[in-house]
Amino acid sequence: MAQDPGRTTLTAGYAKAVDAYNIFDTQYFAADLENDAVQRRLATALAEQITLQLATYFRKRAATSG
Repeated sequence: MAQDPGRTTLTAGYAKAVDAYNIFDTQYFAADLENDAVQRRLATALAEQITLQLATYFRKRAATSG
């Protein structure tokens, strides 16, 4: 969203990631650590997708204005 009073939408998109881990054969502490690792991987994957989408948007915008 833009910072103008009307909150003009500059671009829109979505990011999606899927990951998993097996909790049946692990102890609680190991499962907790694995859950943290999965959450980090998901956050990194989503952040990379958003970064690429924004880079594409700004590249296209620069090409059309310049």
